[in-house]
Amino acid sequence: MSVMGTIEILPRKAQSFAMDFIDRWNEQCYDKEFWQMDSSKILMMITDDARQILEVENVPADDETLFNMFQIVVLSYAYSAVDQPKMREFIGIKE
Repeated sequence: MSVMGTIEILPRKAQSFAMDFIDRWNEQCYDKEFWQMDSSKILMMITDDARQILEVENVPADDETLFNMFQIVVLSYAYSAVDQPKMREFIGIKE
């Protein structure tokens, strides 16, 4: 529900490709090095990617929209970690 709620506050045009954006970043879930990167670097990577896509789609790339694009990816990762014990183990979450 959090992912969908965050998608709903994106600009309407961005809502149409939000799930594709999540899928694009879900590929990183399987890269062990990704989980070892500094979170500020990941924030920059995701928001830079979002900025490029938003520009191509002619959607304003303001700070709030960029953060919400980052947030939908993070919430998707969180859902995977809650739902999949092997994912938690892979990314290094210990109970």
